[in-house]
Amino acid sequence: LEAFRKARSEKEENGQFLNTIVQQVRTGIISFENDGTIQLINTNARRYLNNHVIKNIHELQGINPSLYAAILEAKPGKSSLYRTNHEIL
Repeated sequence: LEAFRKARSEKEENGQFLNTIVQQVRTGIISFENDGTIQLINTNARRYLNNHVIKNIHELQGINPSLYAAILEAKPGKSSLYRTNHEIL
């Protein structure tokens, strides 16, 4: 039982560490499930979306149609880069 608790604690620490890194990078990052449910959206992605709160990637269609189209063209399991001339400071 103690080994299970320790493993769970380490997994939670690693998750928090990863989340901290993702939130600090200058690139906007959005991760979502096959049904469109947002799993992760970092600070710069939120800023780029003018702090709109979205729970599903399909909500982007009304906020940023070109980003939404780029996401639809992305292949599952692959990284994609969407470039814009919109500078976020």
